[in-house]
Formats: sequence, structure tokens, C-alpha cells
Amino acid sequence: VMTGQGTLNFGPFDWYAGEQRIMYTRTLTVPTNNCKKYLNTATITETGQKGTATAELCGPPIIGGHTMGWWKNKNGQGLIKNAGVVSGTTQCKVSAWLAQFAPFAEVSGKTCTQLATYVMNTMTAAEASGASMNTMLKAQMLATGLDVYFTDPALGGVKWSAPYGPLGSVKVDITAYSAAFGGATSMTVMQMLQYASSQSNLNGTIWYNQLKATQELAKNAFDAINNNRIFLAP
Repeated sequence: VMTGQGTLNFGPFDWYAGEQRIMYTRTLTVPTNNCKKYLNTATITETGQKGTATAELCGPPIIGGHTMGWWKNKNGQGLIKNAGVVSGTTQCKVSAWLAQFAPFAEVSGKTCTQLATYVMNTMTAAEASGASMNTMLKAQMLATGLDVYFTDPALGGVKWSAPYGPLGSVKVDITAYSAAFGGATSMTVMQMLQYASSQSNLNGTIWYNQLKATQELAKNAFDAINNNRIFLAP
């Protein structure tokens, strides 16, 4: 089994024809998600002799992430607007949950309709130019937070397929992003949210000491989760 992204060389294959050894490689595209088996058959035209080998190539698994675009469309917006309120209040249950994370402290008390608008505005405002990447990081982390909430039966319920269970409990490989997560090479998605939150002031105006390169690593990690482009931890 080989895992990766883009293309991988399938081989080399050893093929013995009498006393002659023939070696060659075959380049195959790694699946966007999950695994695919490839059968390779080598044939000696003159004799009709054949040899076969199989390789399984694996892309990152589908873990239940949804993108910023999904949360801006009618499906995502509808889920938020109909998420229900905290008993005895008008505060959306999702608002109360998201407010535990420092970058989203400002959503405390928001109704579900107000939260849906906040999500729309936050994701529309996301951009990566300038001296920091706060707005883009905030939008990607917000999408991940919503993904976690709506794949957990104890929170928003399981609203779509989450093959590995509630997204917050899924442990992923963050080797490529470790500098943004205290040097860790793996964390659960919930631990990633908590760590990124610990690096932010209230409402996310100062984040990772305003080091754009570190902000970008954190943003890329959440983006990979939202797009199902991250591998599970070994």
C-alpha cells in the first residue's frame, strides 16, 4: 500500500526473460480520496509469457469535512439556522459551543439566524493578502468547527456521513503543519481547534503573534480537513 498525493511511480518491476532482467516503472495518479488497486501486467510478445503485480494507492480518506463554500450555500446556512436554541434563551446552540474558542468569542448570544449571517460574512471576508492571514485562518477554522459540531451526536447530531466517527475525535497527521501546533505531528481535530484557539486573543485580531507564516500553516491544516485532504495519524 502506498499513500501520497499527485502521482507515484508504480515499480520498478523485475521481469526475467531467460537470463535477461528487464526493469521498468509505471506512473499512476493517486486517488483524490481513499484507495484504489491497480493491476499491472507485463507480456513478452514473442512468447506470450505474462507476469502480474498489484499495487494499492491511497489518497487521504473522506473524514467528513465540508468547505467554506458549503457553509455559505443553502445547505450549510440552513443547518445553522435550524440548529435550535439553548433552553430558556434565544442563543443558538452552535453559538454557545463556538464561543468557547477565542477567535469566535464574539458569537456568544447570537441567534441562529445571526450566526448564519456571521458565518457568511466571515467566510466572504476571508483573504490572504496583507501582513497577516487572520481572516483566512478564522474562516477555515470556523468551517472546521462547524464540521465538528454537526458530525457529533452529542452536539449538533450527525448530519452527513462521518466514516471515522465524530470529526472532533478523529486523529490526523499534522506533520506538515506541526510548527503551528506546538511541534506535534498528530492531534485530534478537536485538539487542533483548542490549540489554535490558545494562540489567539478574543475575536482573533491577534493570532500566533501575527506571524503570517505560522498563521498560514494553521490555515492550511484546517483547509486540508475541510477538503478531506489530510491523512489519518499512523
